[in-house]
Amino acid sequence: MTTSEHRGAAPWRWFVAVGIVLFVAGVSYGVQRYLVGQAQEEGRPLAEQRAAQREAQQAQQERTDTLEKMLLMVQQRLEDAPLDSMLVISAANIAYDLGAFAVAEVYYNRFLDSIDPRNTAAAIDRAFVVFKQGRHTDAEQLLLRVIDADPGNQTAMYNMAFMTYELGQVEQSKMWMERVVAADPSSQIGKTAAEVLKQQQQPAK
Repeated sequence: MTTSEHRGAAPWRWFVAVGIVLFVAGVSYGVQRYLVGQAQEEGRPLAEQRAAQREAQQAQQERTDTLEKMLLMVQQRLEDAPLDSMLVISAANIAYDLGAFAVAEVYYNRFLDSIDPRNTAAAIDRAFVVFKQGRHTDAEQLLLRVIDADPGNQTAMYNMAFMTYELGQVEQSKMWMERVVAADPSSQIGKTAAEVLKQQQQPAK
């Protein structure tokens, strides 16, 4: 089974200006990865495959550089406005996307402790960065807290499925995926979970 975490962040998580930059960078990286895959599948000469790989790596580095500059900019602005909600959540999400999970946790904690304790999107993302730092039990407890307060939250349940699968708890993961589907099979995340379960049931070739 292949799963990936679903972000809980609200649509306003980016500044408008930097959101456009990130979108372009993300698309560039996605296109390059597609080209690499196509080159390999089509059996192109090894030199062409390597060229596609270099382009993909360059695109990823450019995206990383952009994110690092953005994080620095936001952190500098936070020095003057440490509880500005947009700045704090943006810092958390940029650090998340950089894989700087310890940094992201600091900002998610600040946002949830001092700005918006009921923001489930930030709570879900905090649980994931805690998980990525190896504190698996803490992460599960944080997500269960979200689910207890909002039993129909598909994003939280999907992330529980991801986490338990990563820990080798396949049956638990399957149970959470089934709960995602049961909550709303017509939503995009419900359809994704259903597809994951379908693939899991297919016999290995």
